[in-house]
Amino acid sequence: MHSGETPASFVFKGMLDFILSDKKEARLLRKLYTFVLVPCLNPDGVLCGNYRNSLAGIDLNRQWIQPCEDFQPEIYHVKNSLKKLTETEKKQIWIYCDIHGHSKKKNSFFYGCNTAANGGFLSWTIVRLLPRIFA
Repeated sequence: MHSGETPASFVFKGMLDFILSDKKEARLLRKLYTFVLVPCLNPDGVLCGNYRNSLAGIDLNRQWIQPCEDFQPEIYHVKNSLKKLTETEKKQIWIYCDIHGHSKKKNSFFYGCNTAANGGFLSWTIVRLLPRIFA
């Protein structure tokens, strides 16, 4: 998303290499799940050297609620693709993982959405399951 987050590119490449590998775990994951991978949501901003912004001067990571097709087309189309998966193809999204680097945090960490208010305790538990597995 942001050009200064080059470590995220290495993590993405490692994930992609694993998912496409011939390892039995990777084959099983491909059999059970559909992976949608987007290598860079801000190619124009990265190309122009903008640290956090798109070519339009917008931090795309803050535009997920109501992205505009004209000013945030990357977010708009990714979000619509995910809606299509859930509505048209009847697939459930288990994880949306937005990989970033961080200027102050070290090692690996997770930030998650707190949907407990809307989904109750089960929702709260599901959101925290992947970080718990990694821990």
